[in-house]
Amino acid sequence: GANFGAKSLIVQALSTNTEPVVVGDKNVKAKAGTQAAPEQRGIELGPKQSIAIDICDATQVFVDARTSKDGVSYMLLLA
Repeated sequence: GANFGAKSLIVQALSTNTEPVVVGDKNVKAKAGTQAAPEQRGIELGPKQSIAIDICDATQVFVDARTSKDGVSYMLLLA
């Protein structure tokens, strides 16, 4: 797995993304749904936005994108 004694993970949505991506656990879901019936699960990142997450195991962080060609870059900060 990707458990390298990491302390933090920085995830940044690519500047070329056309839709937000969502970062979360294994149940992450990017589909927004509606105000009456929201479906999104996780933290939404627009293009070039980032989030730092304190972690013990990087394999427990997942990303879902609304558009198949959108993505993220990441950096593990090791202990």
